[in-house]
Amino acid sequence: MPGLLLHFDLSGAAPILRPSLNMANTPESSEILDVSNPPSTATKWSRWGKRAGTLAFLFFFVKGLAWLVVPVALATWWAK
Repeated sequence: MPGLLLHFDLSGAAPILRPSLNMANTPESSEILDVSNPPSTATKWSRWGKRAGTLAFLFFFVKGLAWLVVPVALATWWAK
């Protein structure tokens, strides 16, 4: 299977990157996005879900780092 081709739709205000597995250099009609339609509520919730997931990941990442750094900092302080 050949590599992944990327198509750009420059008809809207901003280019929209769409992955495609076909070998043609032109997007199929099903791949072209209509930028005149506003995003659906499902798309909006999906974006908020991704944001919440990113925030949750960052929270637990920082919390995990704190679990590693705080004991070392306390031990160093106590040893003085």
